[in-house]
Amino acid sequence: MNTVNISQKAKNKHLNFSHYEFIINSLIQFNASHPGKRNIGKTQFIKELASTVGTTVSNIYSIIKDATISVRDYNLKVHYELSAMVCI
Repeated sequence: MNTVNISQKAKNKHLNFSHYEFIINSLIQFNASHPGKRNIGKTQFIKELASTVGTTVSNIYSIIKDATISVRDYNLKVHYELSAMVCI
């Protein structure tokens, strides 16, 4: 009987709270250094961040989505911000 070996992709390492904080704080600093600009290399930054932490790019986007909160100002206009406390 022939056996077929199917290679599996390496699994992501389990991220702890310090990884979540590092990801969100790095993204906040990146956004602060590029206020209101477009085409600033955010995708490339997220790819580098994923390789630094040791996870996938889609996992980084999921963390960013989970950390996004909406805040209303005095005129009841909605702004979206990142909060590392919401991730877990």
